[in-house]
Amino acid sequence: MSLRSAQLEVFGFPTFIHASILLLPASYAWALKQAGLPMWYLASFTLVLIASVLIHELGHAWALRWYGSRCQTITLHGLGGHVKWCEHCQSVMRPSWKFTVAVAGPLAGFAPGVLGLLAIPFAADQVTLMLVTQVAFVGIGLNVTNLLPVFPLDGGHAALALSQMILPRILHTVAATLLHLSGIAVGVGLAYYGYTMSDPFAGLYALAFIGINALAIFAAVFKPGQERAPT
Repeated sequence: MSLRSAQLEVFGFPTFIHASILLLPASYAWALKQAGLPMWYLASFTLVLIASVLIHELGHAWALRWYGSRCQTITLHGLGGHVKWCEHCQSVMRPSWKFTVAVAGPLAGFAPGVLGLLAIPFAADQVTLMLVTQVAFVGIGLNVTNLLPVFPLDGGHAALALSQMILPRILHTVAATLLHLSGIAVGVGLAYYGYTMSDPFAGLYALAFIGINALAIFAAVFKPGQERAPT
């Protein structure tokens, strides 16, 4: 990904923060404005959101490290983030390992969300209550959504790995195509929502879902065997 705006190292993993990461809080800012919430609420929400995405991606990276990979890098961007790993590591990964790597991100992201949820009854003031509620909402909501069995979400990668574990090889391409078509269907749904609710950010994410999955189907036809990294 080009135009990276920042680079740092987190727990030994090279981590890149792309300027498009601002699309995430911007999309929520639209919803917050519609709900009449103050913009200072967005500032804390932005920090919680970016931290949650980073924890999620670290889950993938740590799982890859567990299986011996030392080549992974993390990128945070407008669609959330992804972990890039070398072609050699991808070629030697068993389907069961790929499944574990795919679900490791959401599981890592759930942890702070559950802690935030448990902390809500003990919040001493309104500010603390707001923060732990945001942590719970983002940590649980973001990662539950990410487990939907569609590409490019982690649920899609997990479902594909699971199909490779239990289905005959001849059906692997069929399973991948169905998951990509499901992703396109989600994109169409987002486009409809964005149109009816006059939400431009939903339209952008709709284009991303449709484009990523359409390109993946095209690549599967002309360059079979390629796979995307977990997101």
